[in-house]
Amino acid sequence: TEEDLEPYYADLVIGAFGVNSTIINRFAPHYVPPKTWHTCQTEVLLGEEYIREHFFDMVHIFPSERLDMKFLAVTPKKDYITVSGIGPHVKREDLREAINRSKLRNYLPSQWEMACHCHPQVPVTRSYRPYGHRMAVIGDASYSRYLKNGIESAFITAGLAAETALKNGIRTRDWQENYDRLASKRYVLDNLFGKIIFKAYDVIVANKYLSRAQFNVLSHEQSEIKDSPGKLAPILGHMFSGNKPYMQILKQVLNFNLQARLFCNLFGIIYSEALEKFHKSVFSKIP
Repeated sequence: TEEDLEPYYADLVIGAFGVNSTIINRFAPHYVPPKTWHTCQTEVLLGEEYIREHFFDMVHIFPSERLDMKFLAVTPKKDYITVSGIGPHVKREDLREAINRSKLRNYLPSQWEMACHCHPQVPVTRSYRPYGHRMAVIGDASYSRYLKNGIESAFITAGLAAETALKNGIRTRDWQENYDRLASKRYVLDNLFGKIIFKAYDVIVANKYLSRAQFNVLSHEQSEIKDSPGKLAPILGHMFSGNKPYMQILKQVLNFNLQARLFCNLFGIIYSEALEKFHKSVFSKIP
């Protein structure tokens, strides 16, 4: 009961609750949580053998046909696949419709159902003042990479918080000048590059010429044995998995050889389509 509760006095309080916790809005008076997207995840029961045959125990990314959803991420988990719809406010029926309208539908049986669903929050901005006198917030409730989970963020920000507390102090100014400054330096600019990359991805997917050029490059890479810095497939892998900072990914995107191959494919597609239309218009006039 409330009568049995006693106050606990601590020298330092660390908020390690994440953006999905209800504590986030009650932690400190000046702390403002990051803005989040209301995503949707569902589990689909398919069976281990079916998943191995159609998904190869690999994570897959499918573009979404809906304008309010970035993409669909599919993660095999033994007898189930976890399908995540990433967007600002994705509801259960939005995710169902997106699955049925996407290429993912071709890999599902004729009858499929959602076993369960949930709505995890994904931070898309940084927090404001994730610190105070003798307190600090770590994890994705303070700083995290754009559209990525909080595991990496928790590890890095916990290290920065521990270093600040042990070497500098636990006053408000100590957190501001050390923890907050270092975390901001690590995440803010890199997340800006991440937003640029994902915006470019949205433009490419929405344009039939750009998307076909990208697909042609990816298809050609599958027949190549030699690995090189100008490959597109590893870039997309790092982009969705978060294995590399966005700054490094953007440098790989701007590789001259890669851009040259994309441009040549784009030019070839546009030229072929224009030539085909010209032939049809000419021959249609011949009696």
